[in-house]
Amino acid sequence: MTSNDCQVAVVGAGPAGLVAALSLHARGLRPQVLEARAPQEPVPGSRALFVHHESMSAIDSVSPGTGQRISDIGIMWSGRATWYAGRQVFGRRDGGAEYHGGGIAPYASLPQSRTVEILRQACDQLDIPIRMSTTVKGVRPGSDRVVIDTEAGPVHTEYVIAADGARSAVRKAVGIDLTGPRLDGYHVVVDVMPDSAEKRPTERILHYRVPDFGGRNLLVIPFAGGFQLDVQAKSQQEAKRLEDVAAWLPRVVPHVSMDEVTWVSTYRFSSVVADSMTDASGRVLLVGEAAHLFPPFGARGMNSAIADSDAAAAAVALDTRSGGTAGVARFASSRLPAARINAKAAARGFRVLHSNRRMRAMQWAAARASHLTQRAGQWLEDAPYSASARAGGRY
Repeated sequence: MTSNDCQVAVVGAGPAGLVAALSLHARGLRPQVLEARAPQEPVPGSRALFVHHESMSAIDSVSPGTGQRISDIGIMWSGRATWYAGRQVFGRRDGGAEYHGGGIAPYASLPQSRTVEILRQACDQLDIPIRMSTTVKGVRPGSDRVVIDTEAGPVHTEYVIAADGARSAVRKAVGIDLTGPRLDGYHVVVDVMPDSAEKRPTERILHYRVPDFGGRNLLVIPFAGGFQLDVQAKSQQEAKRLEDVAAWLPRVVPHVSMDEVTWVSTYRFSSVVADSMTDASGRVLLVGEAAHLFPPFGARGMNSAIADSDAAAAAVALDTRSGGTAGVARFASSRLPAARINAKAAARGFRVLHSNRRMRAMQWAAARASHLTQRAGQWLEDAPYSASARAGGRY
């Protein structure tokens, strides 16, 4: 086996790819990670910042102490609040902005770049090879091997776990399509890193119909070191206008300055799932955004990617030991339905915020009733996130 060859190739060094590598190593396999980015090329923005307890626990089970470190560096919110047209309609305490209960927290809020940094350090400690600046040009699966064509030459491997994101070169190379709608709505996401702790909110706040802001919906999400603003836009043109943050930020969060804004990005959300989680040979497995794209409501994206990656590693380990195909078949049959359930649930949440006339009337009525019954305010709080969608105990 040459330095370019490996037992299992993981394409992509984001959270999904690094978890796959750690999980493969924990099961006695020899992974190699291929990543197109240059070694010191930064990944901007907070991006996927909410890590569920079960995701951290899964990470800790394959890399002891790593899930705990994510928990320790991330924060828990002091509480959650929901407002409608400038009036609070729901509030709940979460037990403090930091978790003091010991062990892995119920959740952790931290920038995705910090999660990746922690996972990368865990891989480095185990001497898992991560080949940066390695762009995949093609994938050629066979009955018992896969050849990955890269700019640096071919890589020969027994299995490929594709964790190379929404524009997955691996998925395209094996001819698997994503199916589902491009949702008719845009969001502008803004990261703010205040220069003092006093400026950092500790409470996650969902605003419906913000006054003096065009009746838009707004989500304020604290994370370790700062907070994210997620602003609803009604069209692509409006999203472009909202990227001029200086025009509206002083009205929405007057206590911060433009110098504290570190990232602005526009997203048009999709709710799409791969037609299959594996190729016809059963040698290429798709995980994370290579396999599905969800709206962010409910934090299903990265958390389901972590579950995908752990399940893919378990499948490959089983089939490597047995010489069979049961593991990969089980991975495909369990993770594809989970992805479809998550896509539907996240799309329902999206439609709450990009609501039609009937939904807007329901929201108005719930806000009016919130001072009479807590259930009305609770519904406004929960509606964008829908019910948790789980398969086998995982997202």
